Amino acid sequence: DVILKFAESIDSHKTKLLSSSSSTKNKNLNIERSQDELQEMIDFIERIIGKIAVSPPLVPKPTPEIPEDYTNVEHIRMLEAVKGVMKEVKRIGKPLKAWIE
Repeated sequence: DVILKFAESIDSHKTKLLSSSSSTKNKNLNIERSQDELQEMIDFIERIIGKIAVSPPLVPKPTPEIPEDYTNVEHIRMLEAVKGVMKEVKRIGKPLKAWIE
């Protein structure tokens, strides 16, 4: 949620696309995305990474709502992992697999 809130301040439309690609409320784990949408998300993730790299800590100190004390470097690592998944999905041409909320 911390990363998505930060991303929202950059581009709310692309944040919605990214968020809707990570989980599903129905029992179908496959999330279909076009090659263009996948590239749009990859590019957006790279943009988020660039902004986080030069930003103050997204979580300056743990709170009851956000007990994790992740540094921006850790947030960037998480995004790099997501970007890697998106690139692989684009390469193989299969749907994204999501978790059920």
